[in-house]
Amino acid sequence: MINRIIPIEKIRDSFKVLPLATKRRLLVVSIVQGALSILDLVALILIGSLGSLAVTGIQSLKPASSNTLILNIFGLSGASFQKQVAILGSVTAVLLITKTLSSAYLNYRIFFFMSTVSAQISSNLMSRYVNMTFLDIKRRSSQETLQALTGGVSSISNGIVGNFVSLVGDLFLLFVMVLGVSTIDPKIGIFTLFFFGGTALATYRFTARASTKIANSLLFENIASNNLVLTVTRMFREIATRGMLGMYANKIRNSRFRISKLEANQAFVPFITKYIMELTLIVGGLILTAIQFATENAAEAISGLAVFILASSRISPAILRFQQALLQVKAAVAGSSITFGILEELKGRSEILSNEVRFEVNHGGFVPEIHFESTLFTYPGSKKTIFRDLSIHIGSGEIVSIVGPSGSGKTSFADLILGQLTPQRGHVLVSGLPPKSAQLKYPGAIAYVPQEIYLFEGTIKENILLGFSEHEVHDNYIWDALKRAELAEWVNSQDERLDHRVSENGSNISGGQRQRLGLARALLTKPKLLILDESTSSLDKNTEIEIAKTISKLRGQATVISIAHRPAMINISSRVIDISRIKPNRVQKRNKGRVRVR
Repeated sequence: MINRIIPIEKIRDSFKVLPLATKRRLLVVSIVQGALSILDLVALILIGSLGSLAVTGIQSLKPASSNTLILNIFGLSGASFQKQVAILGSVTAVLLITKTLSSAYLNYRIFFFMSTVSAQISSNLMSRYVNMTFLDIKRRSSQETLQALTGGVSSISNGIVGNFVSLVGDLFLLFVMVLGVSTIDPKIGIFTLFFFGGTALATYRFTARASTKIANSLLFENIASNNLVLTVTRMFREIATRGMLGMYANKIRNSRFRISKLEANQAFVPFITKYIMELTLIVGGLILTAIQFATENAAEAISGLAVFILASSRISPAILRFQQALLQVKAAVAGSSITFGILEELKGRSEILSNEVRFEVNHGGFVPEIHFESTLFTYPGSKKTIFRDLSIHIGSGEIVSIVGPSGSGKTSFADLILGQLTPQRGHVLVSGLPPKSAQLKYPGAIAYVPQEIYLFEGTIKENILLGFSEHEVHDNYIWDALKRAELAEWVNSQDERLDHRVSENGSNISGGQRQRLGLARALLTKPKLLILDESTSSLDKNTEIEIAKTISKLRGQATVISIAHRPAMINISSRVIDISRIKPNRVQKRNKGRVRVR
């Protein structure tokens, strides 16, 4: 039953993500919140006494024994009726105001603190996420990953943990208030517990289902909508040539309307509880008034009503906050479902070492040799074996072209060298080390140029530096890389030169220029091992020949592995390996021309 009301398992999982120091701090906050509820209890007792004093004072009767005790505590037993009421009323007001302001400030600090914790969790998650395998990362869309590492983390820290801590404070307040009312008048305590509790439970069960359903729908509708927008921006030409721009615009419009309706419903759900609690307070007051005056004398009846009114004024908002916090926890659980999935996958996975990579062009100690030793690789879930007992040696300074039909494993071959894929058996060694170890030990010694170059919005310099500080890398290195990529002349013709701005994904430059910027980015660190994944495929024949000549100059200085179909790169190769003809347990000969097996 309790799990249907409060998602205990997800709350527990959320706290597991938190550092120990954060958990201790939140525990202290919960204790302070509980202590503040004592102020409400004292105020409740005082308001009951005020109600009773008002009746006995008006009727000139002797105060009840409980009131006499309170008056003695405050030293008011001999004071006038007006003074007694004024002082007790003032103390009650101060207690209630202090409690309210303290709780508000404490909750503000909780959510401010949790925002910082959110950044810490996101950083921790990201450092482990990038340590996942390439296949694990590519299993999700970019929008799902973006949501999981940003909004999903915020949902866990603020939506689940932050709201749960506030929820605990309100739960303790409700307990103290019901206990206090029951102590003063058991009949009113029982009535308050069952009347408010029953109404709150029934309301929550309805609103919780609605809130969870809306949050789930909103999460996936937002992801779908963002994917539609990205599809249009990335495939504008293809969509335009099919005459589908209007259709996609309509799809996005309909999606945004669905999102707006879901957001409106999500915003209204908390108000359902608010209006029901207002009605509960009115109806409960009327019922209790009838019961009190039918069963008690005027003094007791008014005193009980005063206690009920004060208790209700604290219980009703506390129930409202409690329910809203629970609803937000439920919505946050739905909103962080992808994040929880990633956290489950990351169990036992260590964080990637956070280190400052210095700009290096001299890679002493790095030997650009590659060894495949009895390598077996199959994609998870696939029955097709890409490589079985593959043994290949690529020596230092070679220029090797990898050819073969589509699906034969050319890109898989490159990804194994890059450490993006891990063989199920055997070894892939770069400079005598596993690929990722080689990358960490010799940063910049290995470079990769993909077929599809991604450029972010920024200057040419920023895109080539790709994370290196402008203060660390002299412009001469950038110009040298541009010259080797046959792009220096074009950059020099721009008014801003290296500060010329490039739009996202290079939409304001040609495909050839984008490809050459990617090549210049790779050549910046003067790598000893360069892997080209059909990186000249977007270039015209003459430019491809010029770049091939540039790459041929690396012979003896760097090892180049080129996945290629076009003749320019194949013609400069010292070896051409047809990946589809490689047979198991055969070591590949180093020879000019196509590979033979022996």
